[in-house]
Amino acid sequence: MAPLPSIGERWIWTDGLEGLVKTFTKNNWNGKNDRLKRMQAIARGQAFSAVDQMLFTEEERTHLPFNAEFIRRNGFGPFAAAIFYPRPDQPVYLTMERRMSRPGFESGEKAELDRLLPHIQQAFYLSRQFHASQVSTTLEALHKVGNAAFILTATGQVAAMNRRAEHLLGTAFLLQNGELAACARESKAHLKQFIKALLTSAEGDVPPDPRWLKVSRRETEPVWVQGMPILGAVRDIFQSGRAILIVADPLDKKSPAVPVLKQAFDLTTAEAGIAVALAKGQDTSEIASTLSIKSDTVRLHIKRILKKTQTSRQPELVSLLKDLSFRFDQQN
Repeated sequence: MAPLPSIGERWIWTDGLEGLVKTFTKNNWNGKNDRLKRMQAIARGQAFSAVDQMLFTEEERTHLPFNAEFIRRNGFGPFAAAIFYPRPDQPVYLTMERRMSRPGFESGEKAELDRLLPHIQQAFYLSRQFHASQVSTTLEALHKVGNAAFILTATGQVAAMNRRAEHLLGTAFLLQNGELAACARESKAHLKQFIKALLTSAEGDVPPDPRWLKVSRRETEPVWVQGMPILGAVRDIFQSGRAILIVADPLDKKSPAVPVLKQAFDLTTAEAGIAVALAKGQDTSEIASTLSIKSDTVRLHIKRILKKTQTSRQPELVSLLKDLSFRFDQQN
């Protein structure tokens, strides 16, 4: 277990401990973990290892709530543990559990753990650097294709962002206690609910359809936000990240030209013009007002555009148009 500052905990465990970890987190035993508290008190920010008889008396091993109601009730007893600190506020805690039917850890096994601890620390540091490099590469790639990106933890904290995302802070988004929020009042509740639903979907095993949200921005065009949960083996790359928000900014990408859309999707001139307006972030009423037509007429055009572009929703269409614009610019 590696408790991480302000973003909860990351767990890695071997086969056979799934039930124990699930019970630990569900019943909030971390707050009543006498074992960890005593190790931290002894370690004082330094690497330290221990076995059960070093931390508890025989009576405590039997009667302390953490030991009696959690460890022993789940069939475990003897343990060996180690703690080290990549940062003063970021302890990494390792524990090896044995069933009650097995003998306790002996002094020779404790000595072997002490010998291995520096190597475990080094492996942890190298792993973290490797994953940080992969995350940085992913964020930079999104930056180069014109997208801002935020990586969110399970508790909604922003774990990382790219340069385009940083530029949107203060105009479209802001950070409140480490969490992403919308600047515009009318988008605050929508973004909060959007992120909550996205993180809930990240707890499942099957990715949902890509989620989209239009976020208003002060005195200029809105941005489009796509949310994707980080699932399965991909979590090994993003570590504490549980979801990624990709933001398309109309000010960063040109809208595709009307002739390009007419040729690519066999759109009429009117349909291509409305598609360009959608790509710029205009809504139905704004387009209707600009073109001096009824909103129902705009909706009818949009329905035809969706059919011709083989998209099912307006945000999906906008994403396609942005991508087409990027590809066309690259070729020219």
